[in-house]
Amino acid sequence: WRRNWWAEVREREFDRGTNQMSLDLVERAAFHVHLSDQTPKDLVDQARLLMHGDGKSLWFDKSVTIVTFPNGKAGLMCEHSYADALTNAHMWEWLMSGEAKEGHLTGPDSHTKGYDAVDVGAVPKATRLTWRMTAELKEAIAKAVAHNLEAIDNLDHTILQFEDWGKGFIKKARCSPDAFAQLAMQLAYRMDTGKGALVYESSVTRFFSHGRTETVRSLSIESKAFVDAMLDDKASNAERVKRFRAAAEKHSDLYKNAMVGQGVDRHLFGLYLVMRGFRWA
Repeated sequence: WRRNWWAEVREREFDRGTNQMSLDLVERAAFHVHLSDQTPKDLVDQARLLMHGDGKSLWFDKSVTIVTFPNGKAGLMCEHSYADALTNAHMWEWLMSGEAKEGHLTGPDSHTKGYDAVDVGAVPKATRLTWRMTAELKEAIAKAVAHNLEAIDNLDHTILQFEDWGKGFIKKARCSPDAFAQLAMQLAYRMDTGKGALVYESSVTRFFSHGRTETVRSLSIESKAFVDAMLDDKASNAERVKRFRAAAEKHSDLYKNAMVGQGVDRHLFGLYLVMRGFRWA
């Protein structure tokens, strides 16, 4: 559903009265808590319910939505424009580790303490929000749901849990786990499609005030040479390792450069926006 359609509905249906007050409460909330009545069958199903649910039960424009499931599992659904993934991941890690260490709501057996052991007196009672549903608003909601379901149906998603070894093994081999993963993906893509592809990897730029991300262009001459060596039956293992080391070092350099503002994508994008602003392009 296009945002300009939602903007038109918002202006028409939510600019006064009950709808305006209810929407204001929704949007001013620091975060949302969604008590899902669906129990995920597995990790893939849980990820699906966290990403999009049934297409109509999550408020996708909210910065953070904490989703809980009947089986005790929980997760986050986050809107991307205000922050990047690491911001929310660090927040969630801080909450979980703090709870495990200090035990505000959980006991030593990892079960919740219950109402008797927790002071809930300061927590306000929940109030059901009311909405004025016109025929036009119902029609707009139906169209938005249909569009969401179409987008959901077009999404393929799976999760691979590889447990034979992890980043500890890679670090013992004196290699960056990120570089290892990126080179593995380039090799797998070439083996699957017979060609290389431009690669986008996000790098954080938190060294700078209001820094967000820069693009790491992981496909390099060195990474191509590594993939070529891996697919060359005549190449020795020693040659492959040599090419791998060179490609991994190059990738780490590219990532470090992006972190300190030496990437190219954001710079070029900024110039493009300036050109558009002055109507030069």
